[in-house]
Amino acid sequence: MSTYRQYQVDAVSATLKALKAGAACKTIISLPTGSGKSHVLCLLIEELIKLYTEEHNNPAPSVLVLSHNKEILTQDHKILTSHFAKSRTAIGLHSAGLGVREREQITVAGIQSIYKADGWTPDIVIIDECHLVPRTGEGMYRSFLAHHPDARLIGLTATPYRAKHGLLHKGEGALFNAISFDMSNLVGFNQLVMDGYLSKLLSRNAKDRFNVEGVKVVGGEYSVADLADRFDRDAIVKSAIKEVVAVGARYKTWLIFAIDIAHAENITEELRQHGISAKCVHSKTSKEERVQAIEDARRGNVTALVNVNILTTGVDLPNIDLIVLLRPTMSPVLHVQMLGRGARVVYAPGYDTSTKEGRLDAINKGPKPFCRVLDFAGNIERLGPINDIHVRAKGKGKKGGQFVKTCNACDTLCHPRVTVCPFCGAEFKFLQKITTQSDRHNDAIISSRKKEVADYWVPVASVEYNMHKAAGTGKPSLRVTYKTSKGLLAASYSEWVCYGRPGLMGRRALTWVRNRWRGHGSLPANLSELYLNSNLLHTPTEVLISVNSDNGFPSVVDARFEWNKNIAASQ
Repeated sequence: MSTYRQYQVDAVSATLKALKAGAACKTIISLPTGSGKSHVLCLLIEELIKLYTEEHNNPAPSVLVLSHNKEILTQDHKILTSHFAKSRTAIGLHSAGLGVREREQITVAGIQSIYKADGWTPDIVIIDECHLVPRTGEGMYRSFLAHHPDARLIGLTATPYRAKHGLLHKGEGALFNAISFDMSNLVGFNQLVMDGYLSKLLSRNAKDRFNVEGVKVVGGEYSVADLADRFDRDAIVKSAIKEVVAVGARYKTWLIFAIDIAHAENITEELRQHGISAKCVHSKTSKEERVQAIEDARRGNVTALVNVNILTTGVDLPNIDLIVLLRPTMSPVLHVQMLGRGARVVYAPGYDTSTKEGRLDAINKGPKPFCRVLDFAGNIERLGPINDIHVRAKGKGKKGGQFVKTCNACDTLCHPRVTVCPFCGAEFKFLQKITTQSDRHNDAIISSRKKEVADYWVPVASVEYNMHKAAGTGKPSLRVTYKTSKGLLAASYSEWVCYGRPGLMGRRALTWVRNRWRGHGSLPANLSELYLNSNLLHTPTEVLISVNSDNGFPSVVDARFEWNKNIAASQ
């Protein structure tokens, strides 16, 4: 297990523990896109075979990996074949769509090809992309599983929920009854980012967002015909692509999500009118054209890929550094799938990626220090950022709502209850005012404008750390003093880090330390240890000074570091 990342080992260990605890356990492993789900699949099967051998004295249990998607079937078969090559365990592929019908000890199969077939006797069933199993009715998965009630059942997904029904393991009709391991939640996702396994997704609203008020909703999702009728108009497409081209000048590989085929083709043509190399991928695109378009994007021969519900799963394009959302959705699953295309990291060569510090350096010095998300569709405000998705079970909660706010320092869209940006650690101090523009494009556009603030960036010459006790309370904190040296801005500015305290101030301090700590192992245990090891804190290159309009005193509200100069430049 030593060749795997620790969280991958933990995912398998937690799942085995859950299965050992009860034979009726039908559990889910939830890992974000880009975190190495395929490697977990390999290790999981390897350990399940050992478990089954111990329990049943059978060294060759039948393992069936199910999916609905030909690309996923092909990928799973390829990585399993490579993983089990040394043990000479036979890996089969069974898919009518791929023209292959094999049966081996471990078989990767399309559910469409086997759910009515006889002769399958799986001991272990693993469903890849298990969120696609319908909540109600029989369906192909349920029909097949009904004939194999004794098989161990495990699901893999980046989205352990379905629109309208909520979490996959909760409520009436749930096929699964537990989540044994989850890194797709707020804490898990952020940890993977901080550990250098996933890319930062810095999301921002477009200047002119789509107004979906009044769009028809069918089966819990916006009507594609209504969306196309409202937003696939020359004036709107031209305005949107003008902004995409302006923002995209800083990025190398763009992935754009369109409403339907006609919309995608209009977007592609408009991009080309601006001199942008672009290719369009949709259901009428041949397999050969699709493969070539993806390969062109991977090699850097094409800047923009425009697609309609094609490049959401089973596509590995780590170099995507700009995602453009021109397709409104109410589906949290589709939303996460679209955003997840930008979550894969790209490491610069020459760094030790076996260490956290090495991975972060390799990302920040590489061609993709982060992925920008430009949201015209309002999906992030509607459904939440990728690390904090709003999931509403059927009949519960209010429809719609405001689930994010904008970080003034880095433009990341975050949950409204967050007081500190989970990515940059900046404190939220200013609100965003939303106004509706009148009849510019048939009331199809919403305009976002930020409140003007009195702040400025100053360069940091040096930093001093001292223990400090607050007057009156005597509560200790770490006083951090930034000395600057640039013309009229030469001065000293201080902030106070209340590390180890309970409540909001302590949580803010924890985020502050996490973003700056470059020591190996765990974070400092307390404030004294932090002070004694202050030499292990990264020194910022600049700090953002904000002047309080009430008292005129300046305060430090954000910091930039050497590795995120590109991020600062993108604001």
